[in-house]
Amino acid sequence: MVAVFELAEGMFNLENIVMLLTAVAAFATILTLTGPLLSTDKLSTRMKYVSTEREAMRARARESLAQEKTRLRHTPKGFMKEVVEKFTSGRALENADVRDKLRQAGFRGPGPMYTFVFFRFVMPPILFVLTLLYLVFLNDFGLPPMARFAASCAAAFVGFYLPNVFVQNVIARRQDSIRKAFPDALDLLLICVESGMSIE
Repeated sequence: MVAVFELAEGMFNLENIVMLLTAVAAFATILTLTGPLLSTDKLSTRMKYVSTEREAMRARARESLAQEKTRLRHTPKGFMKEVVEKFTSGRALENADVRDKLRQAGFRGPGPMYTFVFFRFVMPPILFVLTLLYLVFLNDFGLPPMARFAASCAAAFVGFYLPNVFVQNVIARRQDSIRKAFPDALDLLLICVESGMSIE
């Protein structure tokens, strides 16, 4: 019991307390001085990520624009323009709903409008003739002549709506790609705001 009291008295001795406080102060000083060296620079890492991502986005945008040049025509083709203006008198080009659908699909300018109206005009007779030739010369499926003619008319009716189906599919794919890229775009905006960079 006496040894325990002697040990406690030795621990709470003034010299031991001063030595313990000196050791704690030295450890805190070392930790304060080496802390900035051990911590990673998050801002510079984010700035590097933003710059590399920006360059990658510019490269992707240039590549997509190069690919879109074949699809997005600012001036319509001569043959399509002549056919559309000759048989529709330009009335079909004034449809605001079709123009909005083409814009949603990424087709801008008068060229895609002429192309859409042209294919909407020529697809029904083409499918009618192809279906009728197939049912008459290749395989009639045992159908009487009136049934073959009715099937050809149904194919012509489907051909009228084929351009609409194509545009709807392009719109769905484009909206899906925008939805997938939206979180990354928000993350880049947040990084730019936090780092004080301008948003291009």
